Amino acid sequence: MASHRLPSLATLRLGAATGMPGNNAEGKRPMKAPRVEPPAPPAAPPVAPPPPAEPAMLLLTHLPRDVISKVVTQAALDARNAEVPASAICAWMQRFCTAARVEGVPCDDYWYKLALAAFGVDPDAVPRSGQLKWMRGLTNKRSLSWREFFGSVCDAFFAHPNHVPTIRRSFPALLTYNLTQRQLDGALTALMIYGTNIIKTKRNLPTHEEAFEVLKADWARLMQGKPSSLLTYTWWPLMSLLLLRGAEPYTMQKYAALDHEVYVAIMATRGDALSTHERLSTEEALRRIADAVARGASLNVACVTVEDNPTVMFTLQAALVAKNGTIIRWLLDRGAKPFAPRQYYEMAQQYRYMRQLLTSTVYDYNEWQVDWDTTHQLFEQLFTVIEHLFDDPDKGPASREFQRDGMQILNVATAHMYDNGWADDFHTPWEGVDPSEIFQRDGVDVVAGFKVKVYASWMTAQHEKLALADQLPTIPGNPFN
Repeated sequence: MASHRLPSLATLRLGAATGMPGNNAEGKRPMKAPRVEPPAPPAAPPVAPPPPAEPAMLLLTHLPRDVISKVVTQAALDARNAEVPASAICAWMQRFCTAARVEGVPCDDYWYKLALAAFGVDPDAVPRSGQLKWMRGLTNKRSLSWREFFGSVCDAFFAHPNHVPTIRRSFPALLTYNLTQRQLDGALTALMIYGTNIIKTKRNLPTHEEAFEVLKADWARLMQGKPSSLLTYTWWPLMSLLLLRGAEPYTMQKYAALDHEVYVAIMATRGDALSTHERLSTEEALRRIADAVARGASLNVACVTVEDNPTVMFTLQAALVAKNGTIIRWLLDRGAKPFAPRQYYEMAQQYRYMRQLLTSTVYDYNEWQVDWDTTHQLFEQLFTVIEHLFDDPDKGPASREFQRDGMQILNVATAHMYDNGWADDFHTPWEGVDPSEIFQRDGVDVVAGFKVKVYASWMTAQHEKLALADQLPTIPGNPFN
């Protein structure tokens, strides 16, 4: 067992190397060498994320019915901004319902009713079911569905190549969704007059009055839900569209009475026995005019009714006759113009208006109590009227007669102004002068007097807007012949 004993410690010397592993000869533990980490392995290249999954195709079958209704309504509202709203909404509904059928979703009849919003129809204005007595077809069906009615409206616009041009020319209100009540009624009246002309021709009736009585009878039958020949009329779907929008028939006398109120109020400020039996202040007249306009009277057209014989003139012309500058200014500020929206004798009205403005500013100059800015605005409007009267040589014999008469009265009037010294201070040479610069030359006002400005304006009308001066006799005393 001795061989397993520990060695004797007596032989060890203090300070001597112990011989322990890891110590040097002096018995000190050596410093460890710094550990060198192995280089990191190169980073792996970034892995591209997987491509996004294809979104599931959104089908009509995934959408609630009320959401689809909103989609159709928005498409109808967007179609209003198109040049021809019917073109946009009819094409959109055809594409939409074709796609719906492919997906197995039939187009709801109510969606066709919502699509009529493109024409200004309020979907809540009529019953959802659409069971209106006059919504009949040519068959024995009691009522058309909204799909059938919508299709008839599209056909009225596009079944024949001439339909849209005819609508543009004769019934432009049908291309606008935001009409006033009077404009709606006027559009329906225009269609009824057009129908009356067709009835007169087809039935060889002697007068329009007899043809109109036939149309009224057909209308009454249809409104009662009875068969009516009015259903064969090309424009009946458009007439019924106006009915859905709130248009009312037989309103001409109603609006003529309102326009007559405007005429009476204007002429009452003049206060002579030939105009009216009462005298009104301008303030009271304006109050009555505003009230009549609020009830549907026109700012552009006044109606003179004498012994049940209505005559139409422009409202501005009535104010010129009354020599009331305040009313003229009030009308201009509210957009009054010498244009009638749908008057068959508009050209004759414009010619009379031109004569009245010339008379008021030239021959009745001493009574002309209107400031220059207002007078100048009237002249600027008149240039548009003159262009309408004179620029189109194909308007027929009446147009050529107005052209010749208009040039004649302008020549006589300018000669009158020249002979009476209106042009004494007018020194600008006519040749090469831009009409927009007629009142200035090198920044200097060369027509300082009011009369000179009036004279220069009528000369502008005569020589810059009309191209017929060389076709008329020379007027002595006119320096611009």
